[in-house]
Amino acid sequence: MIILRTHPEHVPKVVALSMHALASSPTISTGDLILISFAVAKTTDGKPPIRYVMEFVKIRPDRTGETSREIWGKKWPYILHGQNCRKLAQPFDIKDHQVSTHNYGQGGPFVYVDARDEAVLVQRGLLA
Repeated sequence: MIILRTHPEHVPKVVALSMHALASSPTISTGDLILISFAVAKTTDGKPPIRYVMEFVKIRPDRTGETSREIWGKKWPYILHGQNCRKLAQPFDIKDHQVSTHNYGQGGPFVYVDARDEAVLVQRGLLA
């Protein structure tokens, strides 16, 4: 499972298309869950940042940049394709539920979720 940090202005297209543009390619397998998180520094509504979930299908290079420019207005090297993107019944902040010492605040546009934290999210029904 990974968390994709997304600029608030890009979230509607990410959700509608079940696609995300990235500068680098994460290591992820078909069917893995992807949590769509608003970039916390960019939100002002006070709601928890993780608000959507989808299942990973594939990632492909956007060699010409045509797809990423058309959708997000900027060339990105990779396009991640998902499926079944849906709004979470209860948005959350991973920091409020984690049991590991993993630092979710640092890093780039994606961060891997510690297996122990993933188990807690499942146990608490937060992925529905």
